[in-house]
Amino acid sequence: MKKAFTMPMIVVEQFVPNEYVAACGESGKEYLFECNAGEGTTHTEYFMGYPISVTKYVWDVYTEDGELLTKRGLYGPCGQKHTAPSDSGFIRGYMDNYYTDEVEHVDVIIWTNNGTNVHCTTKLNMNEWETAKS
Repeated sequence: MKKAFTMPMIVVEQFVPNEYVAACGESGKEYLFECNAGEGTTHTEYFMGYPISVTKYVWDVYTEDGELLTKRGLYGPCGQKHTAPSDSGFIRGYMDNYYTDEVEHVDVIIWTNNGTNVHCTTKLNMNEWETAKS
């Protein structure tokens, strides 16, 4: 039997950091995430001659990398506390009022509920958030 020589190979992968906030190995930990960032503008509209109060949301939400996560000017806080597992993808980012020329750049932490919806908080220190063990 003839033996064949094969050249040893080294495979190197480049580390590419992302914008996610790590919750340092606390598996099973859940945050009570409050969706409180931003506010809407309220104005009066008329429906069949009757005045009604309408709230219009005006925020765009971006990741630190500048990726737009919302449809133009349609983000507003739901005001609820969500139970969010520590490994469910918290992202650092910012909000900007779509209807002004000025760049507000309100820093937020974003929770997308595993990519299904966008929720933001202005409480940036995750160590101060309420937690629950699952």
